[in-house]
Amino acid sequence: MNEQVADFGAKLALAFDLLNLSRSSVAVAVQVDKSVISRWVRGQVRPSDHNLSQLTGLIAVRTPGFNRRDWNEPIERFAERLSGGQAEREPEPMAPPASATAGVVSEWLPKAAEQSRNEIARDGDRYPGLYLQVRHRFANSLPFADLVPIWREGDQLKVRFDGPFWAHTGRIFILGHQLFMIAEDRAVSEGLWFQIMNGVSEGRAVAMDGILTSVPHDRERAPGSTLTVMLRIGDLDDPNVEPPAELLAGYQNRIAALVDAGRVSELAGPEIIDHIINRTHTMRQDGRSDHILRAPASRGMTVSSAERHPVIEGAIRRWRAALGDDRATPRLRLV
Repeated sequence: MNEQVADFGAKLALAFDLLNLSRSSVAVAVQVDKSVISRWVRGQVRPSDHNLSQLTGLIAVRTPGFNRRDWNEPIERFAERLSGGQAEREPEPMAPPASATAGVVSEWLPKAAEQSRNEIARDGDRYPGLYLQVRHRFANSLPFADLVPIWREGDQLKVRFDGPFWAHTGRIFILGHQLFMIAEDRAVSEGLWFQIMNGVSEGRAVAMDGILTSVPHDRERAPGSTLTVMLRIGDLDDPNVEPPAELLAGYQNRIAALVDAGRVSELAGPEIIDHIINRTHTMRQDGRSDHILRAPASRGMTVSSAERHPVIEGAIRRWRAALGDDRATPRLRLV
């Protein structure tokens, strides 16, 4: 067990005792499942940055001046810090302080998020680690490899995807032993990254296969998908903390050098390479074949009202004719 995480659990348990707090009321105030509170107290995981701020705010209501730095004090000093702010009894029902709820946004995909929290509580420790991902690039038909770290933050799994032209960080939902990964660009709001991977039901994940869907770096090309295999190449010193940037950069630079040297197929082996070759090959206008799932057109078909696109306009006309473009029937008007 990580000593820092265990130390935090002991301090949280002490705070519950000295301030007469119940786990159920704190779970309501912090907006997490009570089982998550139990894992914090047992020293199994440490709260995310957001949840730690909410816990600190709750304690500060009863211990004026309490702040996040107090969690780093030795446990004896921590106990002394709390003793001056002890409350006689716990209010019922307990409401989170305004500072803890200000700006809080309702959980996105609430049903999936709740199910994912349950599965992460059960299986979340199967996945944190450093993975090497073998797949095809969107720009050409050559095998490619990149680094994908996964770590845990409380009741969530987090993931990063970094490469020459992209830097994404996101969240993983576990639903039915499948990992749904959604990440956003860390620098600009310019795109999202999606992967669906097959997870494991026992032990730790050593390898996972799935599909990656995104847009090519060239915005004029249609979005595409490609098969992928993730291989665990290392464990994290602390699976509950994002790996250091310098560690990730070092691995990524080495992987990039092997990619540039054309050694992906050799190192991955023929079985994995055969596994990621999509069975639908699309011929390009230059006569070459893309080994990814993509529409045959070399360009996407997104069109605005400021553009003329004969193909789109012709299709609209045919649909209107087929549906009956009756001006007396507004529901059939296509604007």
